[in-house]
Amino acid sequence: MNSGNASLRAALRQTLSGSVQLDAEANRRLGAALWNADVAPDVLALVTCGSAADVQQAVRIASDHGAPISTLGGGHDWAGRAAGRGGITLDLRQLNTVALSSDRSAVTIGGGALIDRVLNGIPDDLAIVTGTISTVGVTGLTLGGGYGKLNSRFGLALDTVMRAEVVLADGSMVVASERDDAELFWALRGGGGNFGVVTSMTLVTHQLPRVLTGMIFVPLSSAKASLIHLQAILDDSGDELSVFSALMTGPAGDRGLILGPMWTGEEGAGERALKTLSGLQGAQTLAQGWSTYRATYDKKFEERWPKGRGYRMDAHNIHRLDDTTAEALVDCARAFRSNADCVVLHDFHGACARVAPEATAFPVRSEHFNAEVVTHWSMDRPRDSEAGLQWIEAVKVKLAPLAMRGGYPNILGPNESSRARTFYGGAAQRLSDIKRRYDPSDLFRSNTGHF
Repeated sequence: MNSGNASLRAALRQTLSGSVQLDAEANRRLGAALWNADVAPDVLALVTCGSAADVQQAVRIASDHGAPISTLGGGHDWAGRAAGRGGITLDLRQLNTVALSSDRSAVTIGGGALIDRVLNGIPDDLAIVTGTISTVGVTGLTLGGGYGKLNSRFGLALDTVMRAEVVLADGSMVVASERDDAELFWALRGGGGNFGVVTSMTLVTHQLPRVLTGMIFVPLSSAKASLIHLQAILDDSGDELSVFSALMTGPAGDRGLILGPMWTGEEGAGERALKTLSGLQGAQTLAQGWSTYRATYDKKFEERWPKGRGYRMDAHNIHRLDDTTAEALVDCARAFRSNADCVVLHDFHGACARVAPEATAFPVRSEHFNAEVVTHWSMDRPRDSEAGLQWIEAVKVKLAPLAMRGGYPNILGPNESSRARTFYGGAAQRLSDIKRRYDPSDLFRSNTGHF
């Protein structure tokens, strides 16, 4: 152990009031908190932060000793960016408060709040823009973008941020909003978490008493035609219809296309929209009904991607589901190595596509589909990972020539910084300038793109 690390460990133990784990114990606890069991943490310390003041003190100590900082919120990031090598991880999971404003127009959440906690903490007739898995951390999702089923109606999750409280590299606390630290506020909305530690965030809430959802299975033999038809349906629809899709193995063990529509508008029009989707060739409606937004999270469906397995992911943005791209996507499904492989499609249209590209650090605002490629395997069968990784690479070869620039930085792996920077385009230089202003010593360095 070098003297610098010894001094850092001593300072953490002597100065912080919260729980501090070091070395092997820190890595054991951090590994247990991560969704992807294939990540092997190698941190110096894991610091449990019970307050923003704890975060400030830990950041000051890390800064004094030149130790990089990562944050643990939901732990759902497959790339393990909560476990920066040779640094300190701040565990924010106790910062999970949910406070609704008196007029119900906004909710302020702690930096470690998960989607299910936030939705359980607000009335049933309200919603915030969230992702598709209830155990994901809201802050991490939002800082990088925030695809989900309400994007077409209300924008990306980042588009709903009103303000954020941020601990900077010198340990100071600032408020970032349109009026305060506006450049930092711009960067936080899509540029990731490398500018500081967000200890709380205020988000717009939306009045949404009921939504109509369904689950429709289309056999693989009809998937290409259905994808092309889906594009036409979305072209003709308004903001009220969103369709989350996945090429995967269905509940009965057959491979195919699963459609997960969500309708947020008038009842009769919604019933007609889902009837159209249910009428696709070979389609089988597995579920349909009206419910609160919170109740749309299907725990059984989420169990298809359980914590504790090994994971790899990739992301490609597809402009349209035309004949060529639909065929390529179905080819990827035909080449599944196991039932654990899948390609998820987030549709991007409506409100999220009407935001000016320069308004936030998330510049890709034209209509598209975010294709997230996922494989996983049991840690008891490490050889299974080889087939999945080969499939991921084959998908990249197939989709990259058809994809838009770069890829979704929230999903890209640690070796994909060039793709992340390509995604940001002209925003990359502005992000770099803001990074130098707020974190000149590069204390926060875990996000893809290295801003």
